[in-house]
Amino acid sequence: MIDEDKAIKIALKTGKIFLGNKNSMQAIRQKKAKLIIKAANCPEGLSKELQHYCKIAEIKLHTYKGSSRDLGEICGRYHLVSTLAVIDPGDSQDILRLS
Repeated sequence: MIDEDKAIKIALKTGKIFLGNKNSMQAIRQKKAKLIIKAANCPEGLSKELQHYCKIAEIKLHTYKGSSRDLGEICGRYHLVSTLAVIDPGDSQDILRLS
């Protein structure tokens, strides 16, 4: 089983990750993202929008087990992070096997 937290931390250190809804949606529209990760408590409207655009762009969407506060802490931020886009996984090849 893949450890989500560890995979995200490695990708943050060695790859390219965009944090936040605005940046994630932009990465989806430009088809730069390889994976979108959303927090378990992501607002329903945003969640449906992400599902819709990810399906169109054929990008995987993964729901993180924790809240946006937990996701923010994993990313080393002291604010809420409800979505993130993996552009380049770096040394974290496990992260692309999520979902």
